[in-house]
Amino acid sequence: YFKAKNGEKNSFLSFSLLVGLGGYVVFSAIFYLLEKPLVQMYGSELSLLFDHVYLIFPLAFFSLYIGFFESYLFSLHKTVLSHFLKSALTKLLFFVEIILYHFGYIGFDEFWVLFVAIYGLNMLILFGYLIYLNEMSLTLSFPYRGRALRMMAKYGVFSVISGAANSWVNRIDKIMLVFMLGLDTVGVYTIGFVLGGMTYVPASSIYRIVYPIIATAMRKKDWDLIADIYSKTSINLFLLCGIIFNITWLNADNFYSILSDEYAGGKTILLTIAMCKLLDSLTGANGLMIILSKFYQFDTYASIGLIVLAIGTNYVLIPSYGMDGAAYATLITIVLINAIKMIYIYVKFRIHPFSINTIKAIGVIALPIFTIPYIPTLGGFLDNEMYQIIFDVIIRGGLASIVIVSLIWFLRISDDINSSIKDAFAKLNIKL
Repeated sequence: YFKAKNGEKNSFLSFSLLVGLGGYVVFSAIFYLLEKPLVQMYGSELSLLFDHVYLIFPLAFFSLYIGFFESYLFSLHKTVLSHFLKSALTKLLFFVEIILYHFGYIGFDEFWVLFVAIYGLNMLILFGYLIYLNEMSLTLSFPYRGRALRMMAKYGVFSVISGAANSWVNRIDKIMLVFMLGLDTVGVYTIGFVLGGMTYVPASSIYRIVYPIIATAMRKKDWDLIADIYSKTSINLFLLCGIIFNITWLNADNFYSILSDEYAGGKTILLTIAMCKLLDSLTGANGLMIILSKFYQFDTYASIGLIVLAIGTNYVLIPSYGMDGAAYATLITIVLINAIKMIYIYVKFRIHPFSINTIKAIGVIALPIFTIPYIPTLGGFLDNEMYQIIFDVIIRGGLASIVIVSLIWFLRISDDINSSIKDAFAKLNIKL
């Protein structure tokens, strides 16, 4: 709707920037007032946080406007740079920073200052990119009045609540682990969570691509296109995430052999979170379809219910199963909420993402998991233990990938992936 109104683009941008700035000021004021009571209550447990609490203010500011500029670029169908910054450049800079700290070139305080500065660099790059695109011409005229303003305000309020709820859901398990089992458990849990979470890496790229397409299709009420996107995001995401799931789980022992023994307890966490992400991928773009439709309010109610469910399951399972219980709680929560969203979409739109290819895909992804583990550890002919691990990772991961991709091709599970395979071989002058 914003794009359809000529002359309002720049005023909308200014308006949004000011709203974001107002929110930041409110956040900063509330956090400043709560800082001393929090220090008194949790200072001993969270001393590392409160020793560097001043960095939260610039970090929040940079994170706010990185998110804003990314969203604005999404609406312009410009997703490549922001994805590169998040998935490649930022991680590379963090890695360099860790190396500098490890070899003593920077101290602990400097480490965190540089950590925040990397976010600042990301924000400035996105800001500069918008200027380059000639999309940062600002005006202070008020863009909306009357009914349009009320619609914006209503959508904004529900979006803020949903965003806050989803942010909390992604952190509740770690927060509850700290207060129920102590800070020492978070490191072990986080390693397993991050390794398992790698399964979901392809989702970010695909959602960035389909977000504006679904938004436009919803506005035009192009239900055939929406159903097609729903089905394709489900099967393609599941297959791509399934490949990473296999590579990660089949090499779990190799990954943990590199770490110290205290992290070995995270293997179950890795498997549980990886399964959670794999099942999440199977539901496709169900979340996007809801928030971009006129039923967006349901996403807010579902997010609030998600928080309640996450707190409840963590509260019950952590005392019984420890760190594994937090992972089980995440799995139960995500699977249940996705099932509810799928049912809701079917009731409202009469579409679902599954077909006979879904059954084929499940079989294809499961095959390496139940066969490749029987292959003995490879690389024993190498003298260096690290080289042995790397060789075994490459062989197991490569074999799983070849098996899955070959079956996708011959069973014709995904037209999109088959087309990509055909194009890749065509560049090598090989006709399939």
